[in-house]
Amino acid sequence: MDIIITLGPKTLDGTSIKDIKSYGATAVRYNFSHFDEELFNQNIKEIKEGNIDLKLIGDIQGSKIRVWRGLEAPMKLKEGDQVRFCSHEVYEDNFKDKDKLIPLNLNLNMFKKIKSKEISLKDGSIIIKVLKIQEEYVIGQVVKGGLVRGEKSCNIKGYIREKGALNNKDKKDIEYCIENEFDTIAFSYIEDKESLIKYKKYINKMALELSKKVPKIFAKIETIKGVKNIKEISEESDGIIIGRGDLVPEIGIENIPIAQRIIINCCKDKELIIATHVFNSISTGIGISPAEVNDIYWFIKSGVSGFMLAKETTISSNPRNAIESLNKLMKKYIKE
Repeated sequence: MDIIITLGPKTLDGTSIKDIKSYGATAVRYNFSHFDEELFNQNIKEIKEGNIDLKLIGDIQGSKIRVWRGLEAPMKLKEGDQVRFCSHEVYEDNFKDKDKLIPLNLNLNMFKKIKSKEISLKDGSIIIKVLKIQEEYVIGQVVKGGLVRGEKSCNIKGYIREKGALNNKDKKDIEYCIENEFDTIAFSYIEDKESLIKYKKYINKMALELSKKVPKIFAKIETIKGVKNIKEISEESDGIIIGRGDLVPEIGIENIPIAQRIIINCCKDKELIIATHVFNSISTGIGISPAEVNDIYWFIKSGVSGFMLAKETTISSNPRNAIESLNKLMKKYIKE
């Protein structure tokens, strides 16, 4: 089974990638939503030159919606505050009034497709109730506050994404993965087989042009549409990742066990990775909870292929604890 760690600002604080392997990690995830070329290059170089047995996984942003990286300053939102959302184009043209204005990484035409009654940020930790939808703005009221920064995740229930769309950033990131001979490329927000077919064609073409190997293709399931279409998606992919960080705000936490059961039952012959919310307790500085241990046991007995750690290894003060704890539990439950 795999333990996939996500490379981030604190992953290698006081340790090395060789140590990360010794703790039990089997793969490194490079999140291209937060592409750090210097960090990525250095890490890949250390793995290859040190002949460290770690698989490389590139996580492509795709149609994931985020707060636009051009947000001028962090924004503190309090319960009851009124805020406005807009496209990055409108934000760039708005020189006067940017107070409580949150730009998204959508152009105006894509922004106009928003019809939801609720928008959440940072994996559901910030919630805004939609009050009014205008031509260029969505007006909302903060239900649950927090600090908003550029590039933070945004979830809009029911948002209709363009099938198989690859922007210039995605293409550059895919080329980077192929050039550096990544083992796997994962695509966010896969909702249908048509998108995967388009991505596979592009990857095969790029690999041929660069004379490099073709990586495995994994589909990340993060919406209700992706869950409903899991059978056709699994048939076109080498593996499935249940992206719970986005799936929770997209479908509601009460529906997560149901969605997980549907996906697991449909993917018995595929590599299946459980991502995010594995050890939230560790990333927030408290001990592992019984619910988390029970979750891990249930997934292992259900036949999953591994787990992906996110905040536990990117911003946690003790990534080693998360990796070693997961490795210890996995060894125990696989034998049991």
